[in-house]
Amino acid sequence: MDEQEISLDTLSQEQIELIMSQVKKDKEEADRYYTSDIEPKLLRRKNIVDASVDHYRKKFPKLSELSNWCSQDVKSTIEWIMPALMEMFYGAQEPVDVQGTMPDDDPAAKKVQSLLKFQIDKKNDGFMFLFWFLKEGLQSNFAATKIYWKREEKRNRMQGMVNADMMQQLLLEEQAGKVEIIDIQPIVPTSDLFAVQYDEIILKTNQPVLENIPASELRFSPDARRLYDAKYVSHRKIVNGDYLRRKQQEGVYQNVEKALEASSNVKYTQLELKQNPQLKKYRSTQGQGKARKDVELYESYISVDYNNDGLLEKLIVHSVGDTPLRIAVNTYEKPPFFVFSSIVEPYKVVADDSLADILEQLQDLKTALTRQVIINVAKNNDPQTFADANKVDIDAMLDGDAIIPVQGDPRLAIYHAPIAQLASPTFKLIENIQGEIESRTGVTRYNQGLDADSLNKTATGISAIMGAANQRIKLIARIFAETVWLPVVRFLIELNQKFIDQEQIIRLTGDSLRVSPEELSGDFDLNVNVGMGTGSKEVQVQMIMNLIGGLYPMLTQMGIVTPQNWYNIAKTLHENMGLKNINDLLTDPAQMQQMLQQQQQNSALNQVIQSLPPQILQQLAQIQDPQQFQQVLGQIAQRLPPQIQQQVSAEIQGIPPQQLLMAIKSMIIQALGGTQNAQTNPPGNSPPGSVNQSGVSQASAGIPGQVAGGVQTGNLPQVGGP
Repeated sequence: MDEQEISLDTLSQEQIELIMSQVKKDKEEADRYYTSDIEPKLLRRKNIVDASVDHYRKKFPKLSELSNWCSQDVKSTIEWIMPALMEMFYGAQEPVDVQGTMPDDDPAAKKVQSLLKFQIDKKNDGFMFLFWFLKEGLQSNFAATKIYWKREEKRNRMQGMVNADMMQQLLLEEQAGKVEIIDIQPIVPTSDLFAVQYDEIILKTNQPVLENIPASELRFSPDARRLYDAKYVSHRKIVNGDYLRRKQQEGVYQNVEKALEASSNVKYTQLELKQNPQLKKYRSTQGQGKARKDVELYESYISVDYNNDGLLEKLIVHSVGDTPLRIAVNTYEKPPFFVFSSIVEPYKVVADDSLADILEQLQDLKTALTRQVIINVAKNNDPQTFADANKVDIDAMLDGDAIIPVQGDPRLAIYHAPIAQLASPTFKLIENIQGEIESRTGVTRYNQGLDADSLNKTATGISAIMGAANQRIKLIARIFAETVWLPVVRFLIELNQKFIDQEQIIRLTGDSLRVSPEELSGDFDLNVNVGMGTGSKEVQVQMIMNLIGGLYPMLTQMGIVTPQNWYNIAKTLHENMGLKNINDLLTDPAQMQQMLQQQQQNSALNQVIQSLPPQILQQLAQIQDPQQFQQVLGQIAQRLPPQIQQQVSAEIQGIPPQQLLMAIKSMIIQALGGTQNAQTNPPGNSPPGSVNQSGVSQASAGIPGQVAGGVQTGNLPQVGGP
């Protein structure tokens, strides 16, 4: 049996029962692992990040009676880390570069990178996808995403009469996936006409989908060191009967009615209720009918030996309870899930520590101390008052009357409690706590631009301090790039290679790009650009400016740096400055060379160069001294007719001398490459009055005919390079 044909229809009942038995065991084990180990960690971290009044009322019941102030240092730290991370992953430079394994593969690799950027940014709202992915990873240290391929087709039923040639064309289109032939009937047995019924397939969607999923929806076996190595991973989704029935109408699911009958009421997890308390408060399941009935749908990625061949087969099983809805081969060959943890531990999918766990005690201590300060200030501003009820009208005092009757001296009848002084180390301790928070997270007041009392007022000094403080953030970015984003990019390349069967036309930054399936094939190298380098963007920009102003001009004179090298370093400078419209600001020398070549082919100057004899061209090509080169060209130009001289002068007007010399050198090289015919006609064999490529008769140009090409060499200076 072909693995691609595995389904509920092709599997035997015994095989289905074997698969479902294993799914049930693994699902129950994964559910227990989530409930007992994973969910308590996530709930605790969420409470720390939220830092709600109720959370601290349980921690500090006595202080909470007098003050509800709560420190939110964890949440504030995360909010300050997010802009730096988003800039690293959504700046001018791609976080992961796609490169060819061989130099010839680089053009295809650039197209693949452009295709991935288009799919992520334009088709999946990549910015918000990445924002929520990173933020959840910082908050809970366990952010999950699911990546899968979505293909939607629209079919139009067509029928008609075709001949043999048209029938052959239909068969070719069926192989290309553009049509599906339903029925073929010959009209007359001896004729080549056929009555054909077929579906015209219009591809509406054919792309990867990047989906953020809550941690409460992800289940996996507890023995996994890495998620993609787990023997069981599932996506638990709460869907309604309408969703299942529509999938059945599309031919995806089976046994839907049986599943709806057997399913019981959905039980939300504690984390789901914590994230959305309204689910428990307002949700009602009475009188909804099967169409609105909620059920738990498990999309399980499991390895099981269902055919007793001694090998584990990778399957995808959709089920509600114990009822299978769909069984198919896992064409992804791995669970399509990726998780991000800002703090990682070896050999664990879910780390024991998180950013919230590291800062919990400091946040609690700061909350308690600050509440005590607030309570102290409040009591000192409104101190307790002691009054002698026999000497003072208590009712007048309580009512706040302007005149209070007193018997005798008021100073003896009323007494205010003395001011309670705060312990002197209190504020210093709070400052130390803030410093400890900054040292643990790397988010300092320098990063935030809030330290107006900095002792270092120089830009270089502050830049160095901020660069050192950002090391922790850079490490988080590098961990995300290496453990998540690089595998995501590699997985997206694999999906495109498997599922794209037609040429893709995408539009990025105003340019259209065509990507064929052949260009997607092959291996590509992936290089991470995040969390590395010699410092901040400002430092890198300054270093590049130093190279451009100091070293590169010297290397250019030595011939080590070419115009292409200048373009590359200028492009790198623009990227580090955050400019994305580089093509509008710089012109690639390779493109300029192509434009010049096209212009040169039809120019009068090029025609003159082409008319020169091979020996003159070879001597010109060997000249290294620009002044000597110009001198020889000037003597050649003097021998041209006035009309040709005017045309050449008009063409070269305004072109910088160095660029003009490079263009003439290029023309000479091209002319030398096409002089085979000239070599077959040795000098002196050109017939008198023949017309050269410039369209000028040798005789009319006043050029002796004994030199092929129309240039007399006897009066020219001796040329030749070293």
